[in-house]
Amino acid sequence: MKGIYLFIVVLILLAVQSKAQVAVNTDGTNPDPSAMLDVKSTSRGMLVPRMTTAQRTAIAAPAFGLLVFDNTTQSFWFYSAGSWVELTDQGSLQWTPNGSNISYSAGNVGIGDATPASTLTVGNGDKFQVSGTQGDVTFTDDEATIQFPATTNPNSPMMYMFSAGTQNADRMVIGHSPSFPKWGIEYHDSLDFVYFRNSASRIAGFNLNGSVGFGEAAESHEATFHVKGQSYGRTAVFGTPVGLDFTSNNVSFGNDAGSVRLFIGKNETDNGEIRWNYSPNPSEGYMSILTPGGSQTLSLQESGGKVGVGTTLPQSKFEVFYNNNNYVQLGITEVTGNYFYQNQTPALGYGQSALLAVRYRVSSTPGAGYDFLSSGAAMKVYSDYGDPFTFAMAAHNWNDFGRSGAVFGADNAGSYFGALAYKNSSNNNYGGYFTSSTNGAGKGTLAKTGIGIGAWGELFGAEIHGEVYGLYAEGGDYALYADGTSFQNGPQVHLQPNGTDQQTVLYANVSTDMTVQTSGFAEMNAGKATITFDESFRNSVSADFPVVVTVTPVGVSQGIYLTETNTTGFSVAEAGDAKSNVRFAFIAIGKRAGYENPVIPYEVTRKDYSSKISRGLHNDADIKSEGEGLYYENGKLSVGKHPSTNVDRIEAARQTQPVK
Repeated sequence: MKGIYLFIVVLILLAVQSKAQVAVNTDGTNPDPSAMLDVKSTSRGMLVPRMTTAQRTAIAAPAFGLLVFDNTTQSFWFYSAGSWVELTDQGSLQWTPNGSNISYSAGNVGIGDATPASTLTVGNGDKFQVSGTQGDVTFTDDEATIQFPATTNPNSPMMYMFSAGTQNADRMVIGHSPSFPKWGIEYHDSLDFVYFRNSASRIAGFNLNGSVGFGEAAESHEATFHVKGQSYGRTAVFGTPVGLDFTSNNVSFGNDAGSVRLFIGKNETDNGEIRWNYSPNPSEGYMSILTPGGSQTLSLQESGGKVGVGTTLPQSKFEVFYNNNNYVQLGITEVTGNYFYQNQTPALGYGQSALLAVRYRVSSTPGAGYDFLSSGAAMKVYSDYGDPFTFAMAAHNWNDFGRSGAVFGADNAGSYFGALAYKNSSNNNYGGYFTSSTNGAGKGTLAKTGIGIGAWGELFGAEIHGEVYGLYAEGGDYALYADGTSFQNGPQVHLQPNGTDQQTVLYANVSTDMTVQTSGFAEMNAGKATITFDESFRNSVSADFPVVVTVTPVGVSQGIYLTETNTTGFSVAEAGDAKSNVRFAFIAIGKRAGYENPVIPYEVTRKDYSSKISRGLHNDADIKSEGEGLYYENGKLSVGKHPSTNVDRIEAARQTQPVK
């Protein structure tokens, strides 16, 4: 038997030496051209060397590709690249192939991690985990990032979540947590909106066209930046929250350690600024609105609620400050409501004023009356109550120099004017000074239309009192004209120039009758004469009463007597039928036509009339006493205050006050 085996081996060796290829089979086929050894059988296998793991690893300098069967591991091993590699069967593999796919479901998979904590774990320490239960992806390293590098520029990340054409409107949703799947970020494909949302609604929206909406404006923007409605009181807070209003929409700009500034404008150099000027002392903090140049155009004080224009320290509720010489303070004190101040300087020239009010109109807009509501004015002043020593408008002036006063009214050219509390150029003080003549006294060739002063009254047209002189009047045609009966309780004196420093004093004749008088000289003609009165006398004398004529001869005569008198003249003759031509003087007195029986106001002729006037009228410069008052009723002048003047002030004010 041994001889047979030896014979077979020799044959194999001879075959190898002759052909360089070996075929082991029972059908005599040649080896495959690509194989050095081709073993073929349908009933037996090929058996390689068998050994333990210790024996295998003890082989000295194993050749690459050396193949053995390890009895310890019950598997084939081959030597490759300096180490033994195990050949395992399908049953020992952890990955399950399925066509071109493989899977593993027995446990966790770790890449760079020997003890993976999740279904898939990458990085030692479980840095990146994918849960096989919910599909959650977790990064446990606080420096971990997700990067989507662009294909053309590594510094331009990109993220593309879904391919075009998807039917899912919510293309991307990043949830808050598994417990709150609807809380997070949502991208709506058909609307091209990115939303921040909670479980109930979308609370912020970004339109891909560039608009942003918050709150109720999240889904519908009416502006590039729109905030509308929220359950929170504050709409927006920039910096430190300020203000105590937590129940309504508001925007807060705050800084508890410095000023806060809000710029509004065109660019960095052309803009306006709203600034809260910080101060640790609340009384010195204020809000201001500034324009380029840094001037404080509007300031609102923190303490007291004062507002200033041109000043950061307003001294009233509202102050407009131009400089120290010109400012306005409104709501300054309870005593002085408003204050206008101007310190005039010669350098500014003429026309300076602390307050200028101008009325203008496009077309004629006349008033309808003199009352408060019916009249128009550049400035109106109204006082609800006429209390003692109160005035709708009061003006006072030191009147240091002449041509100054408290109140001045004039036409635009100043050709006629009136002034109250006026000191004239002669330093005489006037309660009221009025003029419409700028050319001095006397008549000229130009038309005269101006009237210096006009006064109309019910009881009196005017009341004039003088401690030394009562009234001085002068005029080109007359100084004084009285249209009506004149009364005086002193003599009427005329002054006649006589060429000396002292004029001649003349007194007017008085009479108990209303008479007219004429006089003259005539001459007898053969002892007779007929005299015709002048036309003025004839037209003025009453025809109902005889004219009284007194004739006085001038020279020697037998005597002259009246033969006839009437309203047209008289006739005289010489006594004793003498025929002289003596001259004579005559005086004729007759009753004035129309005043034969004059009716004189009863109270004017009473002894106490002047005392009544004195008691009723009063110089109110004397504030220690009051006038008793005067009124005329039922044909009688009475001393006292008429009941109609003691009105219910509250009711009167209610009936006459303007619409507020």
